[in-house]
Amino acid sequence: MRLPLAAAALLASAAAAAAQTVAVYPPDINLETARDRQGFVVQLTQPDGVTRDLTDQAQVTFANPGLVKLEKNVVTPVADGQTDMTVVAAGQAVKVPVKVARAK
Repeated sequence: MRLPLAAAALLASAAAAAAQTVAVYPPDINLETARDRQGFVVQLTQPDGVTRDLTDQAQVTFANPGLVKLEKNVVTPVADGQTDMTVVAAGQAVKVPVKVARAK
């Protein structure tokens, strides 16, 4: 069975996207004092093994934004608690657990 050209292109695009992986480093963030801070990077690994830094293009949100402050790619504590940081890049979402203690 032959696929129409548009369907074949869509399948090839989906396969290429699935072969790419996005990772966030470090994989978890622990802020243990009011003066603590943690930077992170977002890395795309292409199917051929080549990696790219997507930190500047990534969209970052927090489940509870009242616990932390984000400036570029650096997270600082605001209040004690736990939340998730969701990083979206290259069509993929990665959740990073964030713990804050002794923020004040």
